[in-house]
Amino acid sequence: MDEARVQLACIAWVDGSSPLCASAAIEPAVELEMKRWRAELAPLCQSHALASGTNIGDCIVEADNVLLQLLGCLYESWRPWHMEGRWPEASGDAKPPRWLWRHRNVALVFLSGVDQTDYFQIDKDSLAACADRYLAVRWLRHPRLDWLLVDAMMAQEVVSFGEQMKSQIWVNASLYDLSASDAYERTKGNLSALEAIRTKSRAKVILLKLWWFTVAPILLVIVLIYSNVSGAVVTGLWWALAIYGIGYLLNLASMPLLYGYRRWLSRGKVRNPRVFVARLHKAMSASYEMLDTQAISPKAVQESLAESTALGAAWPNPIRPLMDRVLDFDRSVWTPHAPFTKPMTVDEEW
Repeated sequence: MDEARVQLACIAWVDGSSPLCASAAIEPAVELEMKRWRAELAPLCQSHALASGTNIGDCIVEADNVLLQLLGCLYESWRPWHMEGRWPEASGDAKPPRWLWRHRNVALVFLSGVDQTDYFQIDKDSLAACADRYLAVRWLRHPRLDWLLVDAMMAQEVVSFGEQMKSQIWVNASLYDLSASDAYERTKGNLSALEAIRTKSRAKVILLKLWWFTVAPILLVIVLIYSNVSGAVVTGLWWALAIYGIGYLLNLASMPLLYGYRRWLSRGKVRNPRVFVARLHKAMSASYEMLDTQAISPKAVQESLAESTALGAAWPNPIRPLMDRVLDFDRSVWTPHAPFTKPMTVDEEW
């Protein structure tokens, strides 16, 4: 294949003038990010077309479709904060960092909830489909794309797991305190506020139980003593109170035995679900934070993923083949932010 034609096709793809560009109608901000990524991937398209004899147009279409699907999936993860000017990228910097994906502080999101600027929502299945499509194009391998997909999928899993667990088990509504049922919505997932509601709810439950099972029966006894109801009614109520009192005392006496039996059944395990969730979330966050460096140890990341999986984490399936490919390339170090190819610019002379 003529090398000059391949180069010209790649240049036209990078500047967006090529009819092969599938993203002509998308939002300008996303189109700008597409151009940045095209400049990174154009040398890969060129090398594959020249080495394999594949039509350069087919290479460009494959790469452009992968980018368009990925950026379309990630679009909603940044747009709300970006439009409100709450991200550094929206501050008017002449050379802002790439905004379409950035590493998140998942521990801070767990503490602060959905109002934290690092909180985001991405459809898990759509993101996995993007990774599968990228992996299917075997010649299109870029370390930063590998990192972006792994980082996004891990962040999505850690954030969604933390928010789901907070909404389900942190404050449980009961017969005595139905007001706790919407605690997560009212606090927007803020952990300190959830703990305050949980403490208040537990105090309310204890006071209500104390009233119904202690104060109320005593008041009933006093009423019976000073009332003028018939003897048969009084005798029946006294028997009912006696049976209730015996049952209540037996229940109190059996609680230590039941507690000891439950501890024996759950020996070696974490019994408090909140403690279990906090430990698992911490392990998952530790795995994720290993991606927040310039030079990453891929072997250590994979080992950490295996450890958190053994604790109960359910990472998205495409993470494993992506990490396997990173390890096949270099087992000792992974530098996704270092230059991988010489980006192709539209004003480059050939």
